[in-house]
Amino acid sequence: MHKHRIDRGQVLWQTSVIMKLSRIFSVFFLTLCAASPLHADVLASYTFTAANGNPTTLDSDLSDGVLSWEGSLSAGFSSGTNSAYAFTANVPETIDTNKYLEFTITATGGNEFSLDSLVFDLGGRNYSADNDYLVYANVRSDLDNFSTDLATFNYTVPKGLGSDNYGEAFTVNFSGSPFDNLSEITFRLYPSDQNDNGNNIYRYTNINLNGTTAVIPEPATATLVLLSALGMIFCLRRKNG
Repeated sequence: MHKHRIDRGQVLWQTSVIMKLSRIFSVFFLTLCAASPLHADVLASYTFTAANGNPTTLDSDLSDGVLSWEGSLSAGFSSGTNSAYAFTANVPETIDTNKYLEFTITATGGNEFSLDSLVFDLGGRNYSADNDYLVYANVRSDLDNFSTDLATFNYTVPKGLGSDNYGEAFTVNFSGSPFDNLSEITFRLYPSDQNDNGNNIYRYTNINLNGTTAVIPEPATATLVLLSALGMIFCLRRKNG
């Protein structure tokens, strides 16, 4: 009878410990979830309301993001047309890896980001009265050292539009682990066109990088909770003898 009472006490104590462990793990995982909130879908946007490459909006968990033209393109940024532009006479006919529009997105300390899409309008201005012309965009990133295209697009700028600007929205969709849980990424948009008229314009407008940001869980916190749980289990096994 005495042994039966001891065994029953051990069972009750084990049950109590298991319930406590369950509560600890529940609180731990809820804390992790609360510490890793998802933020706005638009990570960086460029509407060129100022005549520079600064992002119009940038997620608070990110930094950098400034657009810059590289190569001899007679290129710049316009607040009048809200665009990043280059004169077609200086834009190559096919992709030139030394001439591009570039920006880098960096997560601030303790954060990471995952990407959904890059969206932008590709177009131009056509002063010519006798022919349309094609503009092209190749999109690459530093995840493979800019070696392959993530996407390629083209748009036909209609003839004889004077000072009007035309374009079309294009989307680069990201999927899979290469674009998840990043701390930094650099994109390059390579322009090319089929026009040498010195007055005609190649343009990017309404550039948006979409995705989510989250806080990276602290490894030390997870380790501490796990060690505490293992210690309680070890004590339980020794008590049971």
